[in-house]
Amino acid sequence: MIVIVGRPVPHPSPDGARAGGPAAAAALAAAAAGSTVQLVGRVVDDPDGDAMLLHLAGAGVSHVATLRQPATADTPVLEAADLDMALRYLPDVAVLVLASPDPGLTPVAVDAAAWNHAALVVLLPHGAPVPDGLPGDATVLGSPASDPDDAFGALVGAYAAALDRGLDAATAFRTTIDAAGGWSAVGD
Repeated sequence: MIVIVGRPVPHPSPDGARAGGPAAAAALAAAAAGSTVQLVGRVVDDPDGDAMLLHLAGAGVSHVATLRQPATADTPVLEAADLDMALRYLPDVAVLVLASPDPGLTPVAVDAAAWNHAALVVLLPHGAPVPDGLPGDATVLGSPASDPDDAFGALVGAYAAALDRGLDAATAFRTTIDAAGGWSAVGD
């Protein structure tokens, strides 16, 4: 199973908000590739939040550990304790994708990946430094400055699915990039 940690972002559509952003795009791509996927994060408890969760569920992305927060609250932020509890209830994690820029989540993700013997993929906001404490076998990917079509997140999801199928990191990455038509397919 692939666990993706991050906040889906509402993308307006005629049918209501669709789930977008790196975490949602990765989850959708991994599910489309046939992997079992859980999204761990927070969404606002409003019509956009409902629409995003329905979009994810309709595409095969489970979200049993996605928390809802009142619409009157600030931007949804997942806390380390929330992530720790969620990961305790999700067995058989093979790939853990940390798509949240909150550095407080990194130690929890590192510990969970080690405990589960899972591959760890960390997405960094554009230009952000690599956090301390990552294991040497973690895959660290810097997000592009702009990704309006969520191509980067989709690439991450395809990579996570390749890891979930048992490919080693180098082969999974090369296979994913080749299938995407090369690196330029994800933007700059």
